Amino acid sequence: MPFLITVTGYRITRNKESLSELQARIHRVRDPNAPIHIVTLNALKSKKARSTLQDERYRLKVTVANASLQKVNAYLGCSNCGKHSDYPAGECFKCETCTKEGVVSEPRITFNCEVSDGTEQLEITSFTDDTVKLFRMLAPDIFHMRHSGDHLAFESTQALLQDEPFTIEVSPTTTLTRNNILKWALRSVIPETVEPAVVAPLT
Repeated sequence: MPFLITVTGYRITRNKESLSELQARIHRVRDPNAPIHIVTLNALKSKKARSTLQDERYRLKVTVANASLQKVNAYLGCSNCGKHSDYPAGECFKCETCTKEGVVSEPRITFNCEVSDGTEQLEITSFTDDTVKLFRMLAPDIFHMRHSGDHLAFESTQALLQDEPFTIEVSPTTTLTRNNILKWALRSVIPETVEPAVVAPLT
């Protein structure tokens, strides 16, 4: 009869994986110097919750075929936690959400899109810093483009996202630990200068 073992939040069965093997896997995925492999979306989506660790990270080379300005959410928010602010841009205040004093009301951005690598698709949401990298625009300029409805200016961003593949890093959402459900979320957009040279299948 299989039994469950809990190790720092991970569960295994005796018949599938030994305790020492699990500990070795946890060590590998938490090693900051370990290479992060580029994989395909098809391979990523074939992974199962039971064999995936919360700290696993993978990189994907993707494009966005149908970027939409309507999927850009631009608002003024706390410069520390990013939560919505009713203060004018540039004004200092104490944030009621993160309780930090002296924060600044500044443009914050989220962008929802579907990325693809030719093998599968994945819906992601990027926040301010990553959206700036994707659009190659400053947050105030994205804010202005969205609120002025400047679709003509957005056309260059659409072409960039569609024609020039970029690298993103993804990891499991917390639903893996909470509910044993595997979903993937954007962790960061990776500058091309630090892209790993390793391309390997998932294990």
